[in-house]
Amino acid sequence: MVNITVNGLKNFITFTARCRWNRPDETDPFSFDAGFQVVNISLHDDEIFQRMVAKYGSQSDSPW
Repeated sequence: MVNITVNGLKNFITFTARCRWNRPDETDPFSFDAGFQVVNISLHDDEIFQRMVAKYGSQSDSPW
């Protein structure tokens, strides 16, 4: 991994996740949608992740 910072900001986060479900995409027959469960993430990266979810949302129509 290459660690690059711009203006003191990280441009990546690192975490471990487990795929919980997947299904064919409803609009693109050559793609799949997948849901993941984050199982390990640092506190700092979790803060970034939570801001991303707040800004861009999450899809909560999981089949599980």
